[in-house]
Amino acid sequence: KREKKNKNKKAREQESKSARARARERKRTRTRKQEREKKQEQEREYAGRIIEKGSVNEIFYDPRHPYTWGLLASLPDIDTAGDELYTIPGTPPNLLKEIKGDAFAPRNPFALKIDEKIAPPMFEITPTHHVASWLAAPNAPKVEMPQDLKARIEKNRKEANW
Repeated sequence: KREKKNKNKKAREQESKSARARARERKRTRTRKQEREKKQEQEREYAGRIIEKGSVNEIFYDPRHPYTWGLLASLPDIDTAGDELYTIPGTPPNLLKEIKGDAFAPRNPFALKIDEKIAPPMFEITPTHHVASWLAAPNAPKVEMPQDLKARIEKNRKEANW
């Protein structure tokens, strides 16, 4: 009887050790995944200038620049099969000529008057997420991304569990 108790006790101890080891491994895996995501920083450029910079999740699930909105809206997915894809209006600027102001302003339906005169600096959204858009300035009018893109991002966010 005592032998049986000792075997059961040893088995429980072994299970407990295994459970703790699995928990440590899950934590290490999560930490490694977070580190990989940090390293996988994304940048979006327009006319040779970085216009949005951040982690993969920040760029894909919380984009702040209208050009990034346009890029994400133009990506096909299973749900848009057969639908016409979104295209960013206008044409890119001629890079052989001097660009005054924000290069994306002529194609940007959310452009402000200042965009025509002065190129925006990088504004900090979070310590790892920056955007070159006057819409991110503290005194700028509040502009939301298009609702269809917002819904699509939310759907993708839920699918990715982010």
